[in-house]
Amino acid sequence: MRTRQEISGLFDGLELIDPGVVYLPEWRPDHGDEIGDASGASTFAGVARKLR
Repeated sequence: MRTRQEISGLFDGLELIDPGVVYLPEWRPDHGDEIGDASGASTFAGVARKLR
């Protein structure tokens, strides 16, 4: 499994959208108080846009 740092490197040259590279359950949760401990998740998520 890749680390958060390795995944973040895939976004080099791009503008990361908040909240950046985080565990998947933490990316735009509908109910943030119901997430619990997301560190057990095995998937990172991130969205970025290309800089002009």
